[in-house]
Amino acid sequence: MTIGSYGRRDQPSEGVRYQEIAGFEGRKAEEGSRTVELSFSSESPVTRCNTTEYLSHSPGAADFKRFEEMGVLLWNHRSDQPIGAIEKVWIDEATRKGKALVRFDDDEESDKVYRKVLSGSLKGVSVGYRVNNWEEVRSGNVSSDGRFNGPCFVATRWEGLEISIVSVPADSSVGIGRSADAEGGDDEVKRNVPLPGDGTRSGAGTGPEGQGQPENRSQPQGQPEGPASPDDSISRAIREERERASEIQQMARSFSLDLEEFVRSGASVESVRAEVIKRLQADRQPLNVPGTVTKDEKEKFRSAAVDALCLRGGVDVKDPAPGAADLRGFRLERLAEECLVRNGESPGFHPMEMIGRALTTSDLPVILGDVARVSLMDGWGFQEESYLKWMDDSGVVSDFKEHRGARAGEVDDLLPITEDGEYKAGSMGEESEAWKIGTFGRVFSISRQAIINDALGVLTDTPKKMGEAARRKVADVGYQAFLDNPKMGDKKDLFCAAHNNLQAAAAFSFTDFEATLAALSTMVMAMKRQADLSGKRRLTVVPKFLVVPVSLELAARRFLKQTETPLSVDTAANKATGGGSNPYAGAFELVSDPRLDDVSETAFYLAAEKGKTVKLFFLNGIKEPYLEQQQVWNVDGTSYKVRIDVGAKAMDWRGFQKNPGA
Repeated sequence: MTIGSYGRRDQPSEGVRYQEIAGFEGRKAEEGSRTVELSFSSESPVTRCNTTEYLSHSPGAADFKRFEEMGVLLWNHRSDQPIGAIEKVWIDEATRKGKALVRFDDDEESDKVYRKVLSGSLKGVSVGYRVNNWEEVRSGNVSSDGRFNGPCFVATRWEGLEISIVSVPADSSVGIGRSADAEGGDDEVKRNVPLPGDGTRSGAGTGPEGQGQPENRSQPQGQPEGPASPDDSISRAIREERERASEIQQMARSFSLDLEEFVRSGASVESVRAEVIKRLQADRQPLNVPGTVTKDEKEKFRSAAVDALCLRGGVDVKDPAPGAADLRGFRLERLAEECLVRNGESPGFHPMEMIGRALTTSDLPVILGDVARVSLMDGWGFQEESYLKWMDDSGVVSDFKEHRGARAGEVDDLLPITEDGEYKAGSMGEESEAWKIGTFGRVFSISRQAIINDALGVLTDTPKKMGEAARRKVADVGYQAFLDNPKMGDKKDLFCAAHNNLQAAAAFSFTDFEATLAALSTMVMAMKRQADLSGKRRLTVVPKFLVVPVSLELAARRFLKQTETPLSVDTAANKATGGGSNPYAGAFELVSDPRLDDVSETAFYLAAEKGKTVKLFFLNGIKEPYLEQQQVWNVDGTSYKVRIDVGAKAMDWRGFQKNPGA
């Protein structure tokens, strides 16, 4: 199953699903042999929870192994009501439908269904299936096979569980989010639907006192309407149950609550609504005493397994979860087997097949994904990049379009007001800058072979290196925003004479101390003399950072540490007048980065405080790399996608000074 991610649109929920069609096209039946050819699935769109889904019938998409091995035909998805056998199943490539040749049993109950199929009164066929892989198709896009238009989800790999003859077509949401029993059925309402001709009703169809009602097969035309027939009661009960389940599920989605237990238990909508209000009130009340949130056994096992794999992979884990030490010796293959056992399945004897099944459970994909995420963030924080010292990384955007923001200037000076004097309006200059973000990412996979080979490095070393690469990429984007000398909102280069922030070339040299002092003095004065947008007043912008390439780092460090000028100019006269001191000793915070060397090994810069120079923007404010996990058709295992969405912009030239060096 595909594992969801941050900020990503919800995908179809897991569990047994149904698709129902008019399956007896022309009723290709042979009464003597009691066989009938039917259609049980198609590529017609199905809408669930405002999402369109398609069931792909391309070669290799459908797995009919269960049909071929078990081959049971059911009545209304009731696992205790087999009515025949599936003799043959195939995909009709011309119509892209799933078809089957079924043989009805000759017992009394099965024969009732068979006769109704022959007469045409029963036409509905339903397939219960489980989806192993979804392809999400965004709006305006087309699926990978070019046949489905977005927005939609396409089930590109699905497994047939059972075929049923159905009396009342169920809503497309029936079966969503419910687990199949051993025989494949999963819906309480459908299990309680009686066979045609039964004299009593059960479950949803019982009377007020729970007693069975006699069946009323027909109603003469023109006669007053009598008591509702069992089929009418069944239809009404199923419709009411669908409406009840749908309303509860809508509340669960609206308030992000797990209400599945109330769907299964048959609780009324009113009682569930009261429970929702109770939970929401509890969530909004402050806790007066310390409390802990308990984990169920599944979560405990996952936490222990994640920490165990991280420890094995060399990732630092503080306070490992209980049980991690016991699982630390497990190879990946052994862990996959444990996940199957905990899911109530037999591991089998074929390792490749066993691992493939384990990757479809709810445990193993989550464990592997969490290990990759921990390793990714370990790499992200492994080495701090220099951009964090002096660039503003608080920018937030909600999309990838170009954004344009007005940069307000300073208002006019306040004027003196005499007694009974009039207050006059001032003016404020305004300019704008434009920016947008981009997406940067990579994909890596862990195959079944890697799991068998216990190649843990795929889950620890690889994402850790990608985390380091993501941090470097953010730094690349930030430095590029000013090293490329981009055009500003006034159509002029960031560094130019018109902006008074590009000074005459001078070497930054410890040996030529006085020349360096003069160059820095010119840059400091120019920054402090910058005027507001209207050019009416000085802003006194103060430089805070000295930004240099690595080639100048040693000279810069010595310069900022030197409290007195070198002996070559440290004369007695200078000492007497105090002229021998270094006025810029410790005046700036030093930033050095090799990205500057790639552009120039001699240029150096002064920068003002954060917010007045380069600003980094992130999609929805997410500053960390995002990992998305998915089982895909062309990878025999699990694929992971690492991405980060970031952009940068030099927001104001007044906070920059550049000397090209010599």
